[in-house]
Amino acid sequence: MAFFTNFPMKKCTWLALFFSGVLMGCEEEVFLKIPQSERKPIVYCIYTTDSLVTLTLMHDSSDPYTNNAKVKLYASNSFAEELLSRGEGRYSASSTRIQLATSYSLEINTADYSTITATDTSPNRVPIISATHRDSTGLDHFNSTLADFTITFKDLPQQENYYEVFISQTIDTSQLILIDTTLSDLYIEGENLRETQKKEMSFKLLSLLSKDPSIQAEGFTDYAGAFQDQNFLFFNDRLFDGETKTLKIQYYPYYNEQLNGTLYYYAPERNFEIHLRSISKNYYLYRKSQKQYVDLNNQNTIWRNAGDYVDLYTNMDNGYGVFAGYSTSIYNLNVIQSID
Repeated sequence: MAFFTNFPMKKCTWLALFFSGVLMGCEEEVFLKIPQSERKPIVYCIYTTDSLVTLTLMHDSSDPYTNNAKVKLYASNSFAEELLSRGEGRYSASSTRIQLATSYSLEINTADYSTITATDTSPNRVPIISATHRDSTGLDHFNSTLADFTITFKDLPQQENYYEVFISQTIDTSQLILIDTTLSDLYIEGENLRETQKKEMSFKLLSLLSKDPSIQAEGFTDYAGAFQDQNFLFFNDRLFDGETKTLKIQYYPYYNEQLNGTLYYYAPERNFEIHLRSISKNYYLYRKSQKQYVDLNNQNTIWRNAGDYVDLYTNMDNGYGVFAGYSTSIYNLNVIQSID
């Protein structure tokens, strides 16, 4: 059992409770010094090029949203505009669109706290040179079928670069082929599994894995040695600075995701949208701490060390949260597959 502060922008502290039998009858008093978090506002703002800045401002109280703050946006150290309050803690710009390789700063004033400031720069885009897809390229440690993508891009030399990749899949369900017309419909709690499968095939973000050294170097690997997360992979260019990088990414294709052991439909055509994000260092550090937080939260209690906690990264002066930018290159890939 674990006690923790389940608030996404604050320090989280885990306490492991051990049963008397585990310590073989030995007793010892252990005193843990639990880190305390100073009360500060929480700001969340991830922005991208060609967009208007939008942020959420919160504080830890019975009324969590702050709607009467003065939020100023600066571009290259010059005042750009004051963000408008949209209610429920949301603020947005009305005219200033984010430009590549430009420094942006926030200045937030509230009645109850010190002035909050943060600065970040949106990195230049890195184009995807090419991308390929292969079906049924291997099995994971559970003997589940894997497919893969190979993505190639040219890293910008002589500077620190940080990346994030995610891939979406779209299937035109009107083109699906019913594999076996003799299969009867299956229902669970009144839900038709065949129709559920059809709906879920229409669009999804893929769950990605990779054994690429640059991704493994981030230190997040499962027991099979693959970096895995729900929908994104992040990494830096320390192992390929200035080089043309080819990245292999695996995922579980739709035909491996059978409902109740039955695959009703075959998709002769799939459309993939590959997003390569060039992310700022602040974005990267926030993502990394977020991953550590999630991993600790999902870890079996018996394997945790007493007093384990994770500091979520923040680049806010006098606040918690993140103000960070990214730019995106998108590569569309259409895959046509015939029935074997």
